[in-house]
Parts: sequence; structure tokens; C-alpha cells
Amino acid sequence: MADNTMEIYSEDEMEVDENGEIPESKRKVYIPGVSRAIREDEEWDFDPEAYRLFHTFETTKPCLSFDVIVDESGDSRTQYPLSCCLVAGSQSEEKRKNELYVMKLSNLYGMEKEKEAKSDDETDEDESSSDEEEEEEGKQTNSKKKEKLPILHSATIEHSGNVNRIRAARLGVSSVAAVWNDVGKIQLWNLTEGVRCVDQMEGESKNQKLLKQIPIYSFDHRSEGYGLSWSPLTTGMLASGDQKQKIYIHNMGEGGTWKTNSTPLQGHTDSVEDIQWSYSESNLLMSCSVDHSLRLWDVRTTPKQACVCVVENAHESDINVISWNPSDPYVVSGGDDGILKVWTMRSLQVSKFF
Repeated sequence: MADNTMEIYSEDEMEVDENGEIPESKRKVYIPGVSRAIREDEEWDFDPEAYRLFHTFETTKPCLSFDVIVDESGDSRTQYPLSCCLVAGSQSEEKRKNELYVMKLSNLYGMEKEKEAKSDDETDEDESSSDEEEEEEGKQTNSKKKEKLPILHSATIEHSGNVNRIRAARLGVSSVAAVWNDVGKIQLWNLTEGVRCVDQMEGESKNQKLLKQIPIYSFDHRSEGYGLSWSPLTTGMLASGDQKQKIYIHNMGEGGTWKTNSTPLQGHTDSVEDIQWSYSESNLLMSCSVDHSLRLWDVRTTPKQACVCVVENAHESDINVISWNPSDPYVVSGGDDGILKVWTMRSLQVSKFF
């Protein structure tokens, strides 16, 4: 996993040491909106030291959101090469020509450590012999690299509207994705056929196969939105929040039927940016908003009484994201102020700043 930091330097900090590297003491963490913008002659790059595994893949069209599809291997895989299934939704200038991508990434190997530098006391003969060995090792390494190339198999589903956010869930034996699009609708798509399609593909990376499908359920918010979360404790329970401050709860009934509550949860005074279900209490839902507040909801009660806790001005600006710790009763929130805050659930008092 990456530590998600970039090293950016000011004009007077570009001195390098005898190894041609910028000293550790001169390095700074890049903070969007705070650090200076990168120059035209500078490029973003990743630090190999921060990753155990790193690969790059591309979709046909740009995507704003993706999620992991839970497959039969679960989260217990530990041996290389690894594989995983993802779903993503595109953003296109032509709204009616968007796509959902069901992808299987396989043959994924971890980062290889660089060889240690030669010791200073090597003799010329040792170096000559070493050069021949390195040349042979280089040939073998190139052959192994070809064998270790990552593979992307994908299946494409036609979708009308840009995808703002997509969240996957496992419902029984089916893989389903909830999609927030920019035409104001929440749609549920069955990904089972797409997963089966990419599982059956073999060999090198292959172009996507177009699948003709329609949503299994659609709900019109009548407003665009981004907040979207599947309950980790109640199968088939989904929450969605929009820019008109409304949060709706969707439930799967018998026979695969779906129902949405007629009266939304309301209390925020601006757009609901993110929502997250609790991992320990099936009835608790947290939301954050452009109005700078956090709200905790108990969906067992009526919509008018559902808000059980409000933290006004939790951030000094828009709050864009929240994340509930799966193991401990803590919530992390992040805002336009460039700050992450960790909140305790007992009193919703902030415990840490980053």
C-alpha cells in the first residue's frame, strides 16, 4: 500500500548530495492547495519504497469511481501472483455513450528489490566475472519479466449518463453494483454475467466484450449526488445522498424486489457528499456535507427523529469523504481544508488531526 505522499521542493531546496539525490532533510510532503504547483518541467512519480505491489492499467474512457468486486477468493490471498476483480464507471463528453467496466486483473507480482551495490573491495577479475554473470542474469530477468506482465481482462456494459460513484456488493450468489449517475438516478446493475465473462477469458490482455443489459432497479433522486454506501451488516441495504440534502434508504425484498423509503432523511443544509454505514451497529449511518457538518442517523426511527447526533463545523470547509473503521468505532473525515480528522463514536469528539 502507498503512503500517498509526493515529494515537492521549492526553488532553494533543489541541492543534491554526492549521490545526486535530494537530502532527506530537504524533502517535503506535497499538500494540494498548500504546496506550490509543479512546474512544466516536473512530473508526478511514485516512490517504489511506498509500495508492495504497483501496476498500471487503463480503461477506454476516463473513470471517476471504481470499487472492488468480492470474488470467491475473498480477502485471504497472500501468495503471488495475485488477482482481483474491479468495477468502474466512465465519464464521457457524450453522456449517452458511457460504460461500466467489469475487470479482472491477474498475474500481479510484487515490487522487486534492487540488487545491492558492489562492494568497494572487488577485484578487476571479480568484476569481469561478475559482468558476465550479470549479463546472463539480465537475459533471464527479461524473460521472467515477460512472464510476469500483468493481465487485464474486461467486459463492458453500456450505460447512459456519467458515473459519479459506483459501489459493489455481494448479494447471495450475485455481484451487484450501485451506480450514482449525473442524471439524478441511482441504478442497480447485475455484474454476475460480466464477472463470468472475464473469468472465462484466457491468455494476454483482451479487449472488452460488450454486454447488453438493463438496470435491475432504478430510483430517481431528481438531483445529482455522490453519497452511496452498502450496509456491511444487512444484506441488500443501500443508502444514497444527493445535492438537495436528501438521504434515501433502499432495501432488497423477497424475490429480488427493491423498495425505497418514501420520506428521506433530511437535516443537512447543503449537498450530502458521502455516507457510510457502521460496521458494528446495523442501524447507524454517518453522513458528511458541504455544510461542514457530520450527522449520525438511526434508521430504526422515523425520518424526522432519525438524526441522533450533529457535529456542526466539523471542518472549516466542505467535508468530502468519511470512512468508518471496520474494526474499531472510529470515523475518519476529510475536507477541502486539507485536514483528516479521526472521531470517536462515544461522543463524536475529535481525537486526532492530520
